[in-house]
Amino acid sequence: MNDAALREQVAAFAAMTEEILQLAEQGDWDALSVSADRRDAILDQIIEEAGRELLSRLPDLRDTFVALLDKNTRIDTLVSSRQSELALELVPVRQQRLLKQMYRP
Repeated sequence: MNDAALREQVAAFAAMTEEILQLAEQGDWDALSVSADRRDAILDQIIEEAGRELLSRLPDLRDTFVALLDKNTRIDTLVSSRQSELALELVPVRQQRLLKQMYRP
């Protein structure tokens, strides 16, 4: 892959990251999952092509990746928060399951 194609992949990755952040902010977890899979596929292609040499090949993209890391941190925070909410919602279900098991003959 030449540098122009690699730049296109990075741009696609950045766009997908922005889309995922927006989906996380909206709470659209199903769409986020699909977009995250697509973004992971793009990242795999970038890594396969450039790996650790990406910023050596394209040093001007450093600021882009710093911004992407920030967005990814925000995504992780939103996802973690949602996971905590779901865990709290599951507490009563687990309690009911335990009670049923305790009182089964």
